[in-house]
Amino acid sequence: MCDELVSQIDLFPTLAAMAGAADARPSLPSSARDLGPALRGQVHDSPDAIFFEQEETRAIRTHNWLYAMRFRGAGSYPMSDELYHLATDPLERTNLIELPEQTAIADRLRDRVSSFFDTHSEPRFDLWRGGSAKSNVTYDQLWKDAWGEDWAPEFSGA
Repeated sequence: MCDELVSQIDLFPTLAAMAGAADARPSLPSSARDLGPALRGQVHDSPDAIFFEQEETRAIRTHNWLYAMRFRGAGSYPMSDELYHLATDPLERTNLIELPEQTAIADRLRDRVSSFFDTHSEPRFDLWRGGSAKSNVTYDQLWKDAWGEDWAPEFSGA
């Protein structure tokens, strides 16, 4: 059992290392890591947060907080950020983003999300900065609203 924060992107380097691959690290900047030491109960550096993205949402998850940053570049699709205190609200039912007493935590988490994706996004596929998608998207009209009617995923499956 592992009580660490883990991400689905940790799966490949973990399996590759378990299979004996000499170097399972990705060639591009990545936060993916081999979880083998954690699974064996060995002491190692453990992240204090994981980051994830799904088209219009970029998020950070810490032991106590979930902050979801929403894309705001498509005027026809207004979206709001979300902030949850997971220690007291593990089911994420009470969005705290509008509470003045949570402004500092929301600002700090927003900065971390922005910094992470500035480092780890591949510009060609960074939807938030006009990039394309590697395959299909759920909300192609949102991205066309943001980047113009000519915007399209790189491969649409046709």
